[in-house]
Amino acid sequence: MKTLITTMLLLLVITPTLSMADLITYEDPFDFCKAVRNVDTNDSDPSLVDKRYVGENPPSVISKTMGVPMGILVVWRCMDGNVYGCELGASGRACTQWKNVTSSPTKSIRHFCANHPNNHMVAYAYNDTPWEWVCRGTVGVIDTSEKKLSLDKRGYYRDCWKKIPTAEPAKLEAARNRLTVSQQKEAKSNVVNPRLHLSVQADLDKDGKPEQINLVPFESDPLKSGLRYMLVVKKNNEEIWRDSGKEFPCYIGDFGVEDLQLVGDIDNDGYIELLIPDRVSDVSPSGFRILQWNGKRFVLKDSGIFKADKEMETFSLVKNPGVEGVTWISSFDKLIGPGVLKVDVFSLKLKDGSHRSATVGFDGKIVNVGTWEGPWLEW
Repeated sequence: MKTLITTMLLLLVITPTLSMADLITYEDPFDFCKAVRNVDTNDSDPSLVDKRYVGENPPSVISKTMGVPMGILVVWRCMDGNVYGCELGASGRACTQWKNVTSSPTKSIRHFCANHPNNHMVAYAYNDTPWEWVCRGTVGVIDTSEKKLSLDKRGYYRDCWKKIPTAEPAKLEAARNRLTVSQQKEAKSNVVNPRLHLSVQADLDKDGKPEQINLVPFESDPLKSGLRYMLVVKKNNEEIWRDSGKEFPCYIGDFGVEDLQLVGDIDNDGYIELLIPDRVSDVSPSGFRILQWNGKRFVLKDSGIFKADKEMETFSLVKNPGVEGVTWISSFDKLIGPGVLKVDVFSLKLKDGSHRSATVGFDGKIVNVGTWEGPWLEW
């Protein structure tokens, strides 16, 4: 104890700006919030609350209390000494802290409406306020048909953030124990979350028996975010390859999902490919990484955005297509056969935020539309 006190005093002498409170860390989220009172979310990494908190992040008690299934990520923060949790959404708006609460159109909103007159909504990528906007001609106005969500005193949507009641120590420990170490380390197919593809199967060595391809959390994550995943391949429950070098890290969080969207011979070349989407939000073009199994490991075959030509008959893999008036493949939904796929196409060309399904053929370079399915639907 004497040594500890001496060390702390030395730190305070050497670093005058370091307070005694900065030296104290907490493993319990309720004790942490009670002590620090207010801590807001971090936009660059929503799971990183504060360096003084060193416990499970995010705490599983928050997901259990909110009834959020395992695999759906939550963010949390402290307000007035209490713990608050929020379920992550696709666009990231639900849990965002809003500092710009103006009722006048911002520069980005004015830019959007100038290029999309009379649009039924301002795309979230251009909307930097907490309100919903529409374009009346080329002027942005708040959409009065939508409920105007109220903000709490720290600028968060009041209805999206839930206060987590303080748990008794025994109950808190029981809630934590419901998420076992193996559940946190290994992602199970359709158990973690049916909306995420964290585990897929493919016959990589063509012996008639499928291998298991999993996304598992990083073994060492200094931020303890739980948002970064790596590829692991198993055969008969024995690991045969792990992306230990983190060549193909995957992020699953508020700012997008990079999961195992599709696996198989997607371009009819006789090899197994793995499609991983790049994280995007709102109406930004969707990029993909195409990995190929070389017999021993996955290697990067190609990457980019599948952009449509003017007639929307073919899609080419490009690196930077821009945004205005672009049509692109937003998801690969099903492998019908080698080189034949069902995809969802998103377009800013006909109507902002419209999508349509199509059956396509892919030869490794060009995606050719075979048949369109149904009409264009507004997003």
